[in-house]
Amino acid sequence: MYWSGFDADTYRKMIVESGFVISSDVVETSDDPNSDGEKEIHLWMVARRPE
Repeated sequence: MYWSGFDADTYRKMIVESGFVISSDVVETSDDPNSDGEKEIHLWMVARRPE
């Protein structure tokens, strides 16, 4: 599914403010085959509830 959303820092802030702990995250960029050279930005995150 493709949609636009917040930037990576905003997502990190929302996750932490929701009570989760971020274990790791990676931002990847890739070429968008449907545009003229624009990059797609993907945030991959692992988060957990504190124990």
